[in-house]
Amino acid sequence: MKKTILFTSLAALGLTCFTGCETHTQTGALAGAAVGYGIRGDARGAALGAGIGLAAGALADAAVGQPYRGAPPARTARVAQPVPGNPGFVYSPYRRNAVVDVRRVRPGSYVQCPYTNRVFLYQ
Repeated sequence: MKKTILFTSLAALGLTCFTGCETHTQTGALAGAAVGYGIRGDARGAALGAGIGLAAGALADAAVGQPYRGAPPARTARVAQPVPGNPGFVYSPYRRNAVVDVRRVRPGSYVQCPYTNRVFLYQ
C-alpha cells in the first residue's frame, strides 16, 4: 500500500512538471502509466497505461498545425475555413473533414497541414 501511494504521488508530481512544455505524446504516456499503475497496481498495468496514453497523445500531436517557416508559396495558397463553434480550429482545405488545431498560430499566417504537408492560409 505504501508503494502505491508513493508511486502515485511521484507520478502526479511528474505529470504536473511535464504538462507545460512537453508534447501531448509524452504527457499522455506519463499520465497513462500513472493511471495504469493505480488501477492494476503492478508494472504491467503501468506499461499498458503508458502505451494507451502514448497512442492518445500521438493522435493529439498529429492534428496540430505548425506555422510554415519557408518562403510564401509561389501561387496563391488555399484558405482554411473555421470550424463552427470551435475557435482555434479550422478545416484543412486539402483533406475533407480534417480538423487542424491553429490555436498557436497567428491569423494571417501560412500553416502546414499535418495531414498532407501542403501549405494553407489561416485567416
